[in-house]
Amino acid sequence: MLRSGMMGGMLTLFTMLSALVDVSSSSSSSSSSSSSSLLTCLTSSSPSLHGKSYVSLRLRGGKDDVARFALIADMDDTLVGDEPSLSSFNTLWERSCRTSGGKLVFNTGRSFEDYLVLKEKWNIITPDFFIGACGTQIYSCDSDGNYHEIEGWKQTLDRDWDKTVVQQRVMGSERLRRCYGSIKEKRESMGNPFLFSFKIPQADFTVDQLREDLRREIETDNAQHQPRIAFLMNIASVSYHVNTTVSGLDDVPANTTGCFFVDVLPKSAGKGNAQKHVMKLLNLSPSECLVAGDSGNDASMFEDAPHGVMVGNAKEELLAVKRQEHLHATGRHAFGVLEGLKHYGFLPEDS
Repeated sequence: MLRSGMMGGMLTLFTMLSALVDVSSSSSSSSSSSSSSLLTCLTSSSPSLHGKSYVSLRLRGGKDDVARFALIADMDDTLVGDEPSLSSFNTLWERSCRTSGGKLVFNTGRSFEDYLVLKEKWNIITPDFFIGACGTQIYSCDSDGNYHEIEGWKQTLDRDWDKTVVQQRVMGSERLRRCYGSIKEKRESMGNPFLFSFKIPQADFTVDQLREDLRREIETDNAQHQPRIAFLMNIASVSYHVNTTVSGLDDVPANTTGCFFVDVLPKSAGKGNAQKHVMKLLNLSPSECLVAGDSGNDASMFEDAPHGVMVGNAKEELLAVKRQEHLHATGRHAFGVLEGLKHYGFLPEDS
């Protein structure tokens, strides 16, 4: 399950870097300067180097660290939501997983700023990577607890995308207004040029109907000057009568039991695509990773994942895409994540 020969490849790359520095320098001081410049150059171009750039990423374990496997987990109502289970997860991850080469990746719909608030409130351990805002943000974290945005990721999101056009087509649609009421952007996506999020009260319609109506309006080509939009759409249900850490539940309409959170984003973004990018940076294959989630906006995380755990409190819209190789845990929240780590052999059964 765990990749072999990775350390040899890492040592080979460091040998090559040392050789380059020795050739270009004539003293120990100039050698140190050249080495620093070379690593800075690698960092700036890391997205195009994929696995080879791992040595230049500013990660918690430093330059000699090796990724053996990764847990890529949603946060709200997956890892977070139950204090006893989160406390157990924090302890076991630091004691048994991180020390054996495990890398922790948070993959959430929350923006980076909202994540920091949640992290402090729930005493969440620091990850190695943070994927936020539905796969439109990626950060690495170093050993000092500092986060570094992977800038090159956003450069891949511009193609066939214009948030203003998407907003106009959705919020300006009379047909959508008649069917679903007035649509307003959520605070959480304001200021993010690659994410348009809104909520719609649950009523007498299906998720498939809502998805198709939105798709038709976004793809409309009734104005020739408007560009073609290539997009992904996440729809997650949220109940007002179940405890949840999900943000954006202010201004609850009267006489409704819940709502749908809808995210529209570039086709090249999304939780699934972002986690593939992080896997490449860590030089890990899908079989060396475990994904964990609870709701419909986590579905793309499971598409190419042979190891996936849907926690015990997972919603029906996620369970609908479960494959035979995926686990529906009996444990809820972080207990379900721990159950998945043990089920797939990433964590000893007696831990």
